[in-house]
Amino acid sequence: EIKLNRLYDTLNKTGEINYNEVKSIKSRISMIKTKILEGVKIRNRMQDQIEGEKISAHLIGKQAKIKTKKAITAIKVEDNIVENLNSGTTIKDKDTIEWYISKYYEKLYKKENSDKNLQNWFLQFVDRKIDEHENNRLEKNVLNQEILDAIKTMNLNKSPGIDGIPVEFYSKYWDIINVEFSEIIRNIVKGEKLTSYQRKAIITLIPKNGDLELLKQWRPISFICTDVKIVAKILAQRLKPIMPNVISESQYCVNKKSIVDCNNKIRDIIYYSNENDITGALINLDWEKAFDRVDWNFLIKIMEKLGFSKFIIKWLLNLYTNITSACLINGKISKEFNIERGVRQGCPMSMLAYVLFQEPLYLAIEKCNRITPLEIYNEKVKAIGYADDTTIFVKNDNSFIEIFNVIKMFEKASNSQINIKKTKIYGIGNWCKRINWPINGLKTEIDYFCTLGIIFSNDYDTALHANWRKIYDKIKIRFSMMLGRNLNIYQKAIIINSLISSKLWYTSHVYPLPIEYSKLINTEIFKFIWNSNSNPIKREVINRNKDKGGLGLLNIYYKAKSIFISTTLRNFLTSKENSIIRYCIANKINNILGIRNNQIVIRNKIAPFYEYAIDGIKLCKKIDKFPKVDSKIIYKFLLPDTKPSIEAMYPNYSWNNIWKTINFKYIAINDRPILYKYCHEILTTNKRLYQIRIRDNPLCDICDMEESNIHKFYFCPQVQDCLLWLKKVIYYLCGLNCNSLLKILSFDFPNIENRNKNTLCISISNYIACTWYNRENLVMLTNKLKAKMIFDQKIKLEILGNKANKVFSENYCKAKIEDIGLL
Repeated sequence: EIKLNRLYDTLNKTGEINYNEVKSIKSRISMIKTKILEGVKIRNRMQDQIEGEKISAHLIGKQAKIKTKKAITAIKVEDNIVENLNSGTTIKDKDTIEWYISKYYEKLYKKENSDKNLQNWFLQFVDRKIDEHENNRLEKNVLNQEILDAIKTMNLNKSPGIDGIPVEFYSKYWDIINVEFSEIIRNIVKGEKLTSYQRKAIITLIPKNGDLELLKQWRPISFICTDVKIVAKILAQRLKPIMPNVISESQYCVNKKSIVDCNNKIRDIIYYSNENDITGALINLDWEKAFDRVDWNFLIKIMEKLGFSKFIIKWLLNLYTNITSACLINGKISKEFNIERGVRQGCPMSMLAYVLFQEPLYLAIEKCNRITPLEIYNEKVKAIGYADDTTIFVKNDNSFIEIFNVIKMFEKASNSQINIKKTKIYGIGNWCKRINWPINGLKTEIDYFCTLGIIFSNDYDTALHANWRKIYDKIKIRFSMMLGRNLNIYQKAIIINSLISSKLWYTSHVYPLPIEYSKLINTEIFKFIWNSNSNPIKREVINRNKDKGGLGLLNIYYKAKSIFISTTLRNFLTSKENSIIRYCIANKINNILGIRNNQIVIRNKIAPFYEYAIDGIKLCKKIDKFPKVDSKIIYKFLLPDTKPSIEAMYPNYSWNNIWKTINFKYIAINDRPILYKYCHEILTTNKRLYQIRIRDNPLCDICDMEESNIHKFYFCPQVQDCLLWLKKVIYYLCGLNCNSLLKILSFDFPNIENRNKNTLCISISNYIACTWYNRENLVMLTNKLKAKMIFDQKIKLEILGNKANKVFSENYCKAKIEDIGLL
């Protein structure tokens, strides 16, 4: 960089430069910085680093914080882990910590005896079976294309297993390795034993909330070799379509249902119970180390009872037989130990395997006559769950006691274990204020309770405000964490859309976003974009697409509203006749859709969240293909179209072309915000500063004329020499002889060939950006512009073509400015 700065100085003084040397130095600097940044990104597990962002103190600081957070510096000894170590003792020695953690997980994954009689008792409730046709489809030969499809559906930028080969390798070099690799995969599927490295996984520990000196507050994630994950992915992809045929409707991670449907079900049950004075309670079970305690023998028995063939069971067992793991602790790999139970968190089959494993419990609860269901309209509900998050509904104390009797039996049959202290109980309806329960030790929730990341409450307003206050607080913290980043408005818009606004969408499926919280969040968003409380451009304009004068920033209120409307509409259209949603809003929705149904019960009072959805659905009736519309279509329909005020000021300009031009992909990333503000006339010229009362006059410091946009870049005496040089460049490279650059400087270009238009766009962009960057000292502006056009390499071969690129390099990159006499 020192050498490069010396060459800059030479250019500014003499107008001469050794272009090849500059190119070589810049290439080396770029390579070094890219390598450093990639390392920082990987170590940070970064998702929010965006194009054009440079290495900064923020990124380095974030890396240090992550490293500190993941470091295990002290561990408290727990009961029955290691003999001769007293429970509660704190270990601080690094080697002892490594040894203890290894022993902890070795014990956790060690097989325990289970009650075979109780296993058979639970298996009696499994009455569904897959048919022969489905088994034949599951057993069909694995084709090369199926392997490639599995690779394409796997998540990228994930840590590989002990062999160090990521999924990107198989994707990139598929054409070279597909024959040999496909044969390896087929052999594993057929039962060939895994190699030693394929059997071994590296366990990394991710901190949860709570006391991090307790190992139970760390989540173990297994880094599995990618080829083994591909085998598991193929099996998972084959099993998914048939899961609805063998799994009860109580489990929401299959059956074409989602976590959103599970949340909406809980919300509706609570609201209905309170409106109709129903007596009941919700029990939210906390399964301790749920995935790690799966008993393989019981899982095999369940799969056999469900009718899975020996081939499929053997396929799954091959992935979980004779496997080992080692823990990655503070950068060191511990001693290897055997895995005798559990499904690995990180394996594509882990979720489906756990769903199969839990199925007998749900069936036992559903079919137990001693457990009285909660009756909601014509629907009877006992339990619903998503993966290891199980919610059970009870109507009376006898059912309450019987539920826990069944759970205790399941613990003995499966080696699962309930954490009674973390298992939550929440009274609803007539039990909304109850605090004493038949089972002692449960965590009693009073005002509200949280499950699956959503807060629920008997009082709708409490739930609404608790959810959105939590999200608002998280967003404020997130913005404060980004204060050290040097981002432009385009980069900020990307981060808001991808990382900030995304925090709203999950809750938006369940509870509508109130206007008051929308305003609070928007205040934080636009303060972040403009670095102040003032908005130089209307917020509605910023929400427009880039090719229409906006930044493509999502309007959080209308996006959240569209999500809630589309979710409600989809749930209604796919619901059964006896479902709660039909009871609540069928009459209203049928009126909108023009459907008559005399069997529907008419509700005089509708839940406020459904009232909100119905108002939106009425508006959406005008959309083509209604009611088969998704949230994207609804969002486009609801979003108000507010044109930029600059378009009304200059109606004769071709604004559609101008907005497209300033977003041309070859314009430097850091130049685009300057052009955006320039076209909207919000650059901080003296006129602009005078308008916002920061300056006491609008005059140019050089010529005492009003310093507007057009003055700064066209009329000011200090830019005239540079404009003359720019005219020559435009004439020579674009074939355009301009007596005046006035309209061209507004990016309203004449009708010329596309390649020439691209070159013109880059030339004008460089001029405006360079002039603005050097606005405090416009001396030698021509040389600085020339340097920018050379160093940024914006006159690229692929834009100009061979001839124009050669001409520019020979005439403008080597000769002195004053020696060029093209006109």
